[in-house]
Amino acid sequence: MNPITSILSRLSQGKARQDYDSILPTFPEGQSIPKHIWRIFITQGTKKVPLPEIAIQTEQTLRELNPEYEITMVDNQFVEPFIRENYGDIVWNYYLRIDPSYGAVRADFLRYLILYKEGGIYTDLKISVSKPFRETILESDQLLLSHWDNLPGEEHEGWGHLEGLESIPRGEYIMGVIIAAPGHPFLREVILEVMRNIDTYNPYIHNTGFSGTLWLTGPVLYTLVAKRMQEDGSLGKDSLNWREVSFAHDLGIAYTPVQLKGLSNYRQNVTPLIATSHPAVSALNRTYFNLISWYRRRILKQGK
Repeated sequence: MNPITSILSRLSQGKARQDYDSILPTFPEGQSIPKHIWRIFITQGTKKVPLPEIAIQTEQTLRELNPEYEITMVDNQFVEPFIRENYGDIVWNYYLRIDPSYGAVRADFLRYLILYKEGGIYTDLKISVSKPFRETILESDQLLLSHWDNLPGEEHEGWGHLEGLESIPRGEYIMGVIIAAPGHPFLREVILEVMRNIDTYNPYIHNTGFSGTLWLTGPVLYTLVAKRMQEDGSLGKDSLNWREVSFAHDLGIAYTPVQLKGLSNYRQNVTPLIATSHPAVSALNRTYFNLISWYRRRILKQGK
């Protein structure tokens, strides 16, 4: 570990597990999945951004196939009242510590908070379905998890094998779709891990942009929490509180890999995901990562 990394590691130590537990409210565990579909479209700044066409199309299909479901499109105005009223100011401040240029990271954290409190089905805007949920979700279901169909010859062959998940043969669990009952202990563990990651985030270790996002709130975190709970029996093979499925084959869920207009593309972002309260470290971060950004642009320009 180099001197800079060593110093920054000491400056960002997480709390003990019980401290995070005391911060996060506990909600009653539901015994079934509410008929409520949640989607998120939060944007940076105050300028009104129209909903992307693909989001309009996928929502129309959701409504046609699932008329008995309520559908909520979460926007900027929804976020603060929901978090502060249900989780309090401490959790709200955790949300605010995520740099606003990382709308996808904030949306990750937000989906966990919504589903833990309310339950239901979360779908990314680019997710489409071809089967009604009443035909695929059981009344007894409390949590559904799915890997990509990524075996040789399958539609998403090779997908989901991310750094940090090398020991997991099928790679990541999909978190662009989350189907859960309210108060599910898995979502609680995911939220606790997000808060711990926010406290311990170090851009020199955990990186910025795409790889930092995967670790901080994304599928690497989501999958590692699931595997840990499977190993300790919280999500055991014979447990009634979860079921492993194929979102594609069993639920008719498909993913369209396009960049949505109006949303920031975080993949190449060199801004640290979490702001630091230490002025000297903040200045160092800005200088270092601005140089990285300049160097990348120069390399790209030379390659043209």
